[in-house]
Amino acid sequence: MIPRHARQNRPENSRNSPMNAAIGLGANREKPKQTILKAVDKLRQSGFADIRLSSFYLTEPEDCRPGTPDFVNAAVVGLWPASPEELLAACRKIERELGRPAEHAKDEARTIDLDILMFDDQYLHTESLRVPHPLLTERLFVLTPLSEIAGDWIVGKNGIKKSVKEWKKTLKTNNPDAVGKVRFLCTVCG
Repeated sequence: MIPRHARQNRPENSRNSPMNAAIGLGANREKPKQTILKAVDKLRQSGFADIRLSSFYLTEPEDCRPGTPDFVNAAVVGLWPASPEELLAACRKIERELGRPAEHAKDEARTIDLDILMFDDQYLHTESLRVPHPLLTERLFVLTPLSEIAGDWIVGKNGIKKSVKEWKKTLKTNNPDAVGKVRFLCTVCG
């Protein structure tokens, strides 16, 4: 998934070394741009280091209730010092701190949504976590910001391995209608 040269030269089997991780962020209630910036700051406070944040994109909602407002989406990559499950717990805690209830419908507006997209070169499928994110290669609103900051990271799906940029190009070619639904908003705006 992540090229060997981008792995901070850590020993192959070292569990104590930070791991590369990518998180997708989305919000469409209250002040979404500011909320995303607060979420990134809280990730930093939780131990997420060497953070790179993508530009912000305004995207039409997918699989949401009618009348749902457009989302602001971004992606962040960095180094996480613990397990993927602990990163998931940190993300859920941040969501709650920023006003998203623990119990919520998937198709409703939200103050913030943090999804682990990738965790180093790991493939995980547990009851609570699937990495890479199962919809990563099917969502232009995720691939667009992620390609800015981790375009060469490799994602495998159904036996096919491509870089994030290649998945984005494939999706744009196969689904040209999706292109207009993801619009550049700003470079780390407040």
